[in-house]
Amino acid sequence: MASGSEQALDMIFGNFVIDPELASRKDSITKYAILARIRESYEAARIEAPYWKSRAEVHVGRHVTSRVDFAIGNGKIVQLTQGWSFQRATVEDLSTQIKAWAYAIGRLRNAEESRVISPDGKVSTIEAGVEVEAVIAKPTNPTQVEVFEEASQVFDELQIKVRDFDDAAKVGQRAAELLRN
Repeated sequence: MASGSEQALDMIFGNFVIDPELASRKDSITKYAILARIRESYEAARIEAPYWKSRAEVHVGRHVTSRVDFAIGNGKIVQLTQGWSFQRATVEDLSTQIKAWAYAIGRLRNAEESRVISPDGKVSTIEAGVEVEAVIAKPTNPTQVEVFEEASQVFDELQIKVRDFDDAAKVGQRAAELLRN
């Protein structure tokens, strides 16, 4: 029923765990919701399924690998998109996840030899100047704000376009423009 471990945990948590923070969690935007919104933006922009790869791996240099939520392209990747929810109950590991992802993106930006491998094994080229987008759910408490501020610095340094959850449709629109060029 779940498309990934995080969605499965969200489903299990919502159905079987009683948590005093549940009221605040009900209104939060999950990573799964962000990914669904990004998928919708690609579909609304009429990007055909073969052009977008979900859960692809970016390989940089000989040994650095990072999974990305979406890679858009046809043999050559024109856009990478990652979803980040800062509305999680615990955000300590989120900071580490962002830094690990950013390390690979940083090396990509430094023009190290890179490629993207989709889950079905197809290899695509990728260049240092590829557009990288992050769709986020903004933080709602001080602990989440701390992690968000740290992430914002990383996003700025790596020239990552950050879009709010409500503006996710622009990701698909931009991908369609990039594919046409």
